[in-house]
Amino acid sequence: MNNRGAIDPLTAGKAAAAFGIKIYTIGVGTRGMAPVPVARGLFGLRYENRPVEIDESLRTQIAIASGGRYYRATNGAALENITREIDELERAPVQTRTYTRHTELYRWPLAFALVCLSAELLLLGWNGPLP
Repeated sequence: MNNRGAIDPLTAGKAAAAFGIKIYTIGVGTRGMAPVPVARGLFGLRYENRPVEIDESLRTQIAIASGGRYYRATNGAALENITREIDELERAPVQTRTYTRHTELYRWPLAFALVCLSAELLLLGWNGPLP
């Protein structure tokens, strides 16, 4: 169901199709009633059985308008099969950039050396100068 946004989903799907973007929509959930978390209590989440509302006709229209397809997944295995099928349909080269974040670790040995130096100076001052 459309419960968010100022632009209706069908218009957004047509706009994506104008840019050559295919949309594959997936309706996820059981048919009928399903447990939905509604609040957090002392003993964790509290669930209530609520009707599963998926606007399948709208999802189908969006998919067809963009050249994609609508799928329905009622369990985890079905969702995995759907994602595998979509992955096989849309193969395109992917360009990636890899960033490496370096963490400077010199501070730990430096701090240890400064503590040792301070301890040596304190011991020298405590015992007095050597003859």
